[in-house]
Amino acid sequence: MVSVDNSGMNPEIVKLQIGLIGVEGPMVLQVTNEDDSIHWVGAPAEDVEKLLAGRDRAYFYARVDKRDLSLGQEAPTQKW
Repeated sequence: MVSVDNSGMNPEIVKLQIGLIGVEGPMVLQVTNEDDSIHWVGAPAEDVEKLLAGRDRAYFYARVDKRDLSLGQEAPTQKW
């Protein structure tokens, strides 16, 4: 599950990327970190789509707790 939470963030940075499955498939959200120890693919929630504001990718600070990922403030663009 991916949610938005601006409290108590740690320095983990994740990349959110929106794409299509196939030529006419559904939109999917891919969330990864630099070493790919975080890798999640699923349907983008409405609040996450708002964070991306029409961009195909952006970077955010995140807190990871077992299977949940809480997004914080936007992070600077990364080179990965």
